[in-house]
Amino acid sequence: MAPVKLTNDAPSELFGAELVHYAEEARQIWEEEASSWMVGHSSFVLSVSSSGFQQMADSIPDVGQIKLGKLATFLYSIYQYFGWRVESGIGLANNQAFGTATLRWAWFVRGRWNHPAAVSGVMDVGPTVARPIAYNIVGQQYLRPRR
Repeated sequence: MAPVKLTNDAPSELFGAELVHYAEEARQIWEEEASSWMVGHSSFVLSVSSSGFQQMADSIPDVGQIKLGKLATFLYSIYQYFGWRVESGIGLANNQAFGTATLRWAWFVRGRWNHPAAVSGVMDVGPTVARPIAYNIVGQQYLRPRR
């Protein structure tokens, strides 16, 4: 899912791309350590926005009165809802950035992260906001619930 703009000038596309990038970086670090510490491999996936799928669904022709593109979009949204997903948002104002993300499966929330940071420009959003959030999300699979 694409990040939500919490302010008008928030770089939501950049924030989403940075989350994916830093999640992959974290996954590589975990997998390098897995061989020596017997840590499991990554199972949570952060994916880019569904706009590419939407473009593909919009190009599907109708069959009679059945709008196959709308049906595909509906089925895809059900699939996304009942799969692990990250819902995120970014705000930027007065050299301050605020990133937020939740890790969800259907209506259950597995984790929630908020990360404010001072930034000197849009390009600081990745290392100062997206990276800590992505590392926390990817790291969730290695935490064991207390019994």
